[in-house]
Amino acid sequence: MNVIIVDDDRTTVEVIEQNMDWKVLGIEGVYTAYNIAGAKKIIEAHPIDIVISDIEMPKGSGLDLLSWFREQKQDGEFLLLTSHERFDYATYAVRLHASEYLLKPFDPVIMEATLQKIVAKRREELAKKASENQGQWLASNMRQVRLSFFRHRLESEDTLRPNRTEEELKGLDLPQNPQHPYTLIISRVTEMERDIETVRQELFDFIVTNIHGEILCGSADDGNVVVFREEGQMLLASVVDATDENVIQNRTKALEERFHGLFKATLTMCVTEPTVIDEFAKAFRACKDSFQQYVPGYGSTYFLRDVPTADSIDHQMLPVAEMVSLLQKGDKFGFLSLVKSALDEYGHNRGLTGEHLRRMYRELSQVVYTVLGDASISVTDLFDEDLSVLARNAQSSTMGMIRFSNYLVERALDVIAETKQKETLADKVDRYIRENYHREITTGELGEFFHMNGEYLNKSYRKERGVGIKDALNEYRIEEAKKLLLGSDEAISNIATEVGFDNFTYFSTLFKKYTGSTPSQFRKTESGV
Repeated sequence: MNVIIVDDDRTTVEVIEQNMDWKVLGIEGVYTAYNIAGAKKIIEAHPIDIVISDIEMPKGSGLDLLSWFREQKQDGEFLLLTSHERFDYATYAVRLHASEYLLKPFDPVIMEATLQKIVAKRREELAKKASENQGQWLASNMRQVRLSFFRHRLESEDTLRPNRTEEELKGLDLPQNPQHPYTLIISRVTEMERDIETVRQELFDFIVTNIHGEILCGSADDGNVVVFREEGQMLLASVVDATDENVIQNRTKALEERFHGLFKATLTMCVTEPTVIDEFAKAFRACKDSFQQYVPGYGSTYFLRDVPTADSIDHQMLPVAEMVSLLQKGDKFGFLSLVKSALDEYGHNRGLTGEHLRRMYRELSQVVYTVLGDASISVTDLFDEDLSVLARNAQSSTMGMIRFSNYLVERALDVIAETKQKETLADKVDRYIRENYHREITTGELGEFFHMNGEYLNKSYRKERGVGIKDALNEYRIEEAKKLLLGSDEAISNIATEVGFDNFTYFSTLFKKYTGSTPSQFRKTESGV
């Protein structure tokens, strides 16, 4: 297989020529050219399988070379390089079937991985051309056959009859022994957003799959790594033909080092006990469950046998009422301190699980929704793309929960501040009422708080709302009293005091005026008691 490197920058040509391991890639001939004319002469004189070309060159662009290449009925692969990410370049390249598109300056490791992908594609195309019948096709596509077989066995929940696996393997002409024990290593890749901004999704998937096969299974091409794509994560099931624990630990450690040398994403690996093919689905499901439950394992490698059994949670994890109060006061530090205390308590004393994190996520959401609701702010104003990503990661790891909590409280306080800036005078009075209704509020106090004459304030409020401040205050108090009457067994006299009335008779009179019934009648009728 031959490759040509085309770039008017001689340094770039030398970097590519000297840094790629051409022998390992399966490349026999490497040609170089510094302009389109020179490249055309080489392509006309030699069979070229892969063209690596810069796009921006003074005497004809890489896209011109690609177009000419296709006009000559050449079916080789093209890898385009550019210093500028332009949509029109990408569109034209796709139309002319360019394989990949990399931005300069490029990472030599990413370049080599990209070439591995292109070489594999070229080999597959050449093999298809050489195949004349179904038997030859099957022989050259055993990797896909094996991948399809393993995928089915990992996903299948059916109870298999005796000898079914052996029959399938024989029918597919696969050499695997159904009684042979394998180690399944299930990898979960999360928080990939930054990497995918740098490397396209397709190339990212290829590189991750490739290094799994190379390091865990001994070959990138043997079809022992099955990839599953789910929202926000990538799962890889590596079928490893080794059961010695020291060997497995060495391979997973090597994979971690290679992965973190290339990417910023988080890699978590779950290792099963030696497993026969008929037990693949059960082991795969157990590892997937452990990713949700075993929080301490996030971002590390662990054996499935070490995952503790998850306990059900029937109690509140966070002091919700106290956190509502802190958020209303804008006390970010106090709010986050309570989150961290809860994480530390469960992490050290009880064992933090995915169910704990999901419960904490729901309680945090409840706190924020309560505060926003009390401020008459729509919850939809809170969410943006960053919060959605953090919310997903919060339910996977302690650090994810801390990041989510920090961003959530900052976002909530920002939304509240933005809303306050847009508030009318009547809106501000309503907010003051919501925050202070439980005690006596006078018109004079409100006037002093808003730095204006109390009577003028009341007149302005009436003009905007249609009622005076005193009526609005009483109406809000009665609404809060209704909630307490239906939501608790507390004495009615105590409820009257809690919502700001120091005279029970006056409270009862007003309650009947607004609802048409006395407090006791309301509780009995509405609660069905």
